[in-house]
Amino acid sequence: MHAGIDEAGRGPVLGPLIVACVHAHPKHLPEGIQDSKTLTRQRRAALHDALTKDPNITVASRAIPASRINQAHRQGETLDRLEEDAFVHLLESVEAKKATVDTVGSNPSAFQQRLSQRVPACTVTAMKKADETNPLVGAASIVAKHERDQRMQTLEEDSGHVLGSGYPSDPKTRSFLRTWRETSPHPPSFAREAWSTLADLGFKNHTLNEFTRNTR
Repeated sequence: MHAGIDEAGRGPVLGPLIVACVHAHPKHLPEGIQDSKTLTRQRRAALHDALTKDPNITVASRAIPASRINQAHRQGETLDRLEEDAFVHLLESVEAKKATVDTVGSNPSAFQQRLSQRVPACTVTAMKKADETNPLVGAASIVAKHERDQRMQTLEEDSGHVLGSGYPSDPKTRSFLRTWRETSPHPPSFAREAWSTLADLGFKNHTLNEFTRNTR
């Protein structure tokens, strides 16, 4: 048994950050597991179903909504710390003894050391781009990306607007924010107030700081 952890949605200006964990023996993983970014939305959905329905596989996730990210920004917390807390929660919840995780921040060794100190019962290996080389981390990336897709769809349905992917480079996302700005000087509640995208589009009441330095 081994755990893999990855995230989806660190860089978007809209919607939540999702951290997911898959805990299993690699032999139980379904065929076709790879980095979620290389898969279609439909394929991710199918693999997500296969992972969550297999009794030999434990899947857990933690959502960090934009409201929590905004609160952290106002209180001087970092995005890295929020994400690290989610990793710790998931490792503890599945009672992992061994885990490979996609690193948070630019120093895998430092991140690995912090997780090892916070979850001493688990032997942790942190790697850059672990979702490309470790199948359990790849599986976690699929779960995280699928669940973020689902939450973005719910936000679209609730808001009545086309939101796109939520990433700053997405024309649909920028079009939505421009339309919103026409009627309100403040961004929607599911927007991340520290992102420069909002300043570029003329929104008020947010400031940039070190919080967003490592977003991607």
